[in-house]
Amino acid sequence: MTIHHPGKKGLKMRPAVESDLDRLVDLWRLLVQFHQKLVPRFRGQEGSEQGWRDFAKRHIAEHDRFLFVAEASGDVVAYILGSIETNPSVMEMGTYGIVLDIYVLDDYRRRGVGTQLWLAALEWFRAKGQTNVRLNVAALNALAESFWRSHGFADYLIRLYLETT
Repeated sequence: MTIHHPGKKGLKMRPAVESDLDRLVDLWRLLVQFHQKLVPRFRGQEGSEQGWRDFAKRHIAEHDRFLFVAEASGDVVAYILGSIETNPSVMEMGTYGIVLDIYVLDDYRRRGVGTQLWLAALEWFRAKGQTNVRLNVAALNALAESFWRSHGFADYLIRLYLETT
């Protein structure tokens, strides 16, 4: 599948493969750095790269998870990953889709790359019978909030935290 990307030739979207993992860890690290600037408490622990690599590997291999990438000239420039989760048994809706991460390199933002990745994820969720998709957005991440709202997402829960030390 090819992403129509104004001004950028040869941008391709595809499911991730294990040989993408080194590059995906690099992009994930940029995502974490971006969030640390917004919320300093958003930081990985020692060895978090290996933990995320293992996490991403499961999203490549397991049928109830996905990891899609956008590639330009052989280089992965963006990704989206998500899964199907199960509600507690007291809830009417048994399962729901969740987008866990999306990251697009700066040079490829605001050019439809994130939208094409989201549309691939949405197609995947629908094919898996999911009628509800959730995600989290950092409270100070106006760019992400705007992106997701432009795709029809609305407020559902507000997550609060308290540091007790």
